[in-house]
Amino acid sequence: AGDGSIDLACLPEEIRSYSRSPAVQSFSLTDHRQKKRAQAAQKERQKIITLLAKFGANVSRVAREMGVSRNTLYRKMKRYGIER
Repeated sequence: AGDGSIDLACLPEEIRSYSRSPAVQSFSLTDHRQKKRAQAAQKERQKIITLLAKFGANVSRVAREMGVSRNTLYRKMKRYGIER
């Protein structure tokens, strides 16, 4: 755009004439955040499982390795359905 701002007329016809079909889902920031949280939780769950295996189910060692208290680790294990 010559004047420094882009408006609808500056866009190509295929973009201007685009109509959303019912199959196209709108982007939701909430959905994106929930997906990111779920991915982080899955990663943390896997880390706990891996460390429990590495340290022979020694919760104190796993908690120390993760930099959290044993109580916090027990809470996370309960949340993720991890038994030792």
